[in-house]
This record gives sequence, C-alpha cells and structure tokens, in this order.
Amino acid sequence: MRNKFKITGSSIFFFAALFLPNVFFAQKVSQKSVTSAFLDFGCTEAEACDLIIHNGLFDWASNTAHSGGQALPGGNNAEHLLGAVTVVNNNDTNGNNIIDKAEVTVASTNNGSNEIDLMKLVVKKPDPDVGGDVKITIVSGNIKLWESPLKITEIVPVEGKILFPVAQLDKTIYVEATEVSTALRDIVIKMEYNNRQDVVKATGMWVENTTMPGHWAERTEHPIPGVDLPNVGVLITQQVNGNKAADNSRYGHGECRAQIISEVNQDIEIGGRILMEWQVLPSGADNLVSFDVTRQRKTFTSHLDYGSLNFIDSDENREFPGVENDDYPENDMLPADLPNDDGDGGLEDRIPINGLLYSWDNPSILKDYSEWSARAFHVSKNWFKEFVRIRVKANPFTNTDSTLQGSRCSDKFDWHCVYYTRRDENYKLTSDENLVSYSYLKSDQIEVDDYLTFECDVSGIPDEVRAYNIIYMGIVEGQKKIKITYSNGTVTEFEFFYIEADSDTWNINFDGLGLTINELADIPTNTTFVFNTFRTNAGVKDNKTNEGTYVNFIR
Repeated sequence: MRNKFKITGSSIFFFAALFLPNVFFAQKVSQKSVTSAFLDFGCTEAEACDLIIHNGLFDWASNTAHSGGQALPGGNNAEHLLGAVTVVNNNDTNGNNIIDKAEVTVASTNNGSNEIDLMKLVVKKPDPDVGGDVKITIVSGNIKLWESPLKITEIVPVEGKILFPVAQLDKTIYVEATEVSTALRDIVIKMEYNNRQDVVKATGMWVENTTMPGHWAERTEHPIPGVDLPNVGVLITQQVNGNKAADNSRYGHGECRAQIISEVNQDIEIGGRILMEWQVLPSGADNLVSFDVTRQRKTFTSHLDYGSLNFIDSDENREFPGVENDDYPENDMLPADLPNDDGDGGLEDRIPINGLLYSWDNPSILKDYSEWSARAFHVSKNWFKEFVRIRVKANPFTNTDSTLQGSRCSDKFDWHCVYYTRRDENYKLTSDENLVSYSYLKSDQIEVDDYLTFECDVSGIPDEVRAYNIIYMGIVEGQKKIKITYSNGTVTEFEFFYIEADSDTWNINFDGLGLTINELADIPTNTTFVFNTFRTNAGVKDNKTNEGTYVNFIR
C-alpha cells in the first residue's frame, strides 16, 4: 500500500468499496496487476511492491472452487478493509479422521477432497528489480506458510522473517489459519523491499457449539425463544412453539405437538425435540461468509405388523457417510462431510443474530397414522451429527441432500433420539419401555372395544417375537370355547380353553402367557383376534431405551 494518495477514477472505486464490500466476493479468481496497486502503503505507481492474497475455500491443487479463491484487490484497498477469509484448519477435509492442521499433507481420499482452506498468497516481483531479497513478516495472527496447496513443506520464518530472492519471484505460497482470529483481519502479513512495503490482512473463522452443555433437550418449558433466547430466528421460534406438548414442554423426549382433539389438548406425536446454539467467531465474521447448519444421520428403523414374526427394515435406513457398513456397500466411498439429512432450511438459522445461530430438530412419528394401522410395534433409532459450514459471502447455500458445499467450520455435534412404540388399547402408538410387551388385541371383523377388554402378562415369554391368534368358537356343549395359537418362527403351538356359558371372564395361562379377557357383549362365533409379543434381546432391538440426548448412542 502507498503513503501517497491520488484523486483518480480508481480512488472513486475505493470509496464505493467502503459501502459495497461484498462485491469483491462475487468476482472471478483473478490476478491483480502491478499498476492497480497504486494505493499500497510505501509504494508509488512506478515502483510497485505487491502481495496478493486470495480467499480460502478453494482447492488450489485441482483448481476447484468451493465458493472461494477470489483475489482481494489492492487497488481499492479491499485487502486491508475487508481482508481475505478462510476456515481455521480444525476440520477434516480429506476425511481420514485426522484434523487437517495436525497433518503435513492433506490430499484427497475416498472420503474427502484435497485441502481447501489455505489462502493463496502471491509475492510479486518488485518493480524496479534492483536484486537482493524481499522480506516477508508475519506481523500478527496464528498462521503457517506452506510451499504447496496440499501443505507438504512448511516455510518457517527465521528470526521472525522469510527472505525470497527477487530473482525467484513471482512466487506463490499458501497460508493456513491455525487458530481462530480474535478479531476481524487480525492475520497481518507484510512484504518489504527497498524501503517499500505492502500489507495484506485475513480472518480465520470458526463456529462453536455454545449451548450449556451443548443443547436444550431436557423435557422443560424453558428457554422460550424470543424471550429467554432473544436471538433465535423466526422460523425456529415457530418450530419450537409449534411442537409444544400438552405438559407445556418445548424440548425433550416423549409425546409432543399438542392439538385440541374432542375439546381436549392432546399430544399427537412421539419422539424427541432438541435446540442447539452456535457462536460465530470472531465477532463480525458473518459479514464475510454465508452459513448453513447441516446434519448427517444414521437411522435404523423397523416395524412388526400384526400376525408377523419378522421386523421389516425401513427403506429410509442409512449409515453416516464415509463409514464402512456391509448393509450399505457404497457408503464407505462417500465424503465424510457429506450431509444426508438436510432439508429446506426451516430447521436452522442462516443469518446470525448478535453472532449466534440456532438449529432445531424433532425426529418423531404420529401416534395415530392411518397408513401404519397394521403395525403392532415400531422401533426407530436415530443418530445425528450436526455441524456448520460456510461459503464465501454472496454465495448462499442450497439445501439439498448429498451435496458438498463450502467448508465445515465447526466440530460435529453428536446427538440421538430412540423410540420404541407399541399399539395400545386406543390403537395408537405409545412408548414401549418394557422388556417384554404386547400389542393390543385386533380383529378385522369387529370393533374389539365394543365386545371385550383385554389384559396380558407377558413377562414369562422367552421368545423375541410371537404371533398369537385367538378364535372365538362360540358355545360348545354348554361351554364357551376359544382356540389360542402362537408361533415363534420355529414352533407353532395351540390349545383350547373353556368357560361356563354364563361366564364373561377368561383367565388363561398358556406357555408363559397370562391372559385376561372380559366380555362386554356376545362375541360372534368364529371371530378371530390377533396380537403380538416382543421381547427385546437381539439385533437392532437390543435394548428398549426411549431417550433423546446429546450423548452419542452406541447400539
């Protein structure tokens, strides 16, 4: 930059840049000409001393943009007033489970790309060239300099400076931000030559999950968005309040989303509700980048239909991208930062308010879903990894599953939601937490509740799954007669039971099953009933733990 100031057409452009700083981010990657640097401190137009810095979020090795790579023009002072921007290298761009700043080489793998978070720095040949060396000094900021866009060889300052022979210029090196900037543009690099100098600035940004202890997922009414949390966006506020439960809780596991049904405030869903908070660092970094809070999901959901012996796995089941799983043979070839549970943006803030972003989710199912009426049991286990990614300003995100965009700028926040449900006496899905449980009696011929009540003691049943069939055979030789059959997939057993014709109560013990039926009306002859029992002891159904929390659940 220069000590002298000339009122020229370019000067007018400089003043416009003060009011339209983001215009530079929309420019194509370009080289700044030597003569365009006439505002550089310590240089004249005829004697240029020039550093050119580019935004990160660019794969310099393969020349692939990830929204960044723009050169910060010196002619309008953008390299000082705006500065370049990148992500602190705390992420894992190449997906090898090692933080990038801890690696000497960050090259692509099956699960990630080449390094994309280095800022390119071009040291231009001075004009005039009078021989000797140019001196590069890291004035401030936590950075490392590298010879390659993949890092490989570090350029280490000697006695606080780096010397490059003028004969070797122009020279391109790469700047890695190793710690979060404490303020915008606190990374300052200076070039000096023959009593002239140029200075460029940059910001290394990151996002922290700051909620105590990282989320709100307990079953509580508070905090109230807009009141206790004044910086929550409008869309998330609507989501949180729209999923409020009959007990007034806004968060936590269990029944939720209360609605007035038959003049009673009733919850219509069962699952989990969680709100997460993220702090943008340093303050003001939202003026440099666009944000997206995104998510990865691992799901194992299955259901057991009435009369069936086998749980059916959902077509929606999935593994975390990049994780090897024999059930998903191509999954281990996916990028480790690839979202697979990102929607239309209604569950996240895009624009920070006072430096804070919020994201929300409520993995749940309807308790009374007509298309699932045949289901006796429904099991859903969901693991999530929530994180924030950025793009250079003026390059907004598009929320589409299986799309890599920008660069991850936060750690991944692990949380999960698990719910076991069974069909209850109201034929709605309800929480199932017993080691052995049963679905309520069902008949395709009559409305069961019009004819009987039904209770089971299934604690003595050893099998994982049983399917029961009850046939009411009417009055035979002065006694009411029923036939009960069960199958566990290996054996099928049946037995006949009798009570006096004037009795209305059946008390039955049958191979571990304790059954009580109270007749409310005469049951039509040959009416068939079905129900199932389920003991959790194997496979996906290993433990009936209904919960939602930030601790990663390992099945």
